[in-house]
Amino acid sequence: MMTAEEARGALTPQQVDDFQSAFNIFDSDGGGEISTRELLKVFKMLGFTPTKDELDEIIEVVDQDGSGEIDFDEFLIMMVMQLKEESKSQDETVLKDAFRILDSDKDSYLSVAELSVALAGAASEDEIKELFDDANKKGDGKLDMDEFLAALQANGH
Repeated sequence: MMTAEEARGALTPQQVDDFQSAFNIFDSDGGGEISTRELLKVFKMLGFTPTKDELDEIIEVVDQDGSGEIDFDEFLIMMVMQLKEESKSQDETVLKDAFRILDSDKDSYLSVAELSVALAGAASEDEIKELFDDANKKGDGKLDMDEFLAALQANGH
């Protein structure tokens, strides 16, 4: 679990100020807490679009006492979690685009040959074959989008 100090460290001072302003709009009584029911409105105001399930998951992590109220420190932790999730989603979009570019025959699969063209000069044929075999979890001699993403994400990309 992330601490409030870690959350503040992950944000710029401007982001903290912006989040404080958004939080204050929904903290109508000035009590320092907002209802978890109000969070979706706050997220949307800040340009985030979590699903109901994503929001429930975030609330479960942050509202550990189950009070149904979130204080500003908990709110900051939620914002950092959401920023990381949005970033991960953007990264995945880039990886999917890369897959489509590498899929030169447009059959929705990558072959060893297509991977070899992409990695020519960066890896030996043996290294490429090893990478391909490791990623090809289905063992069908071709990589689908899910196998490609899983292999890259497993290696920290």
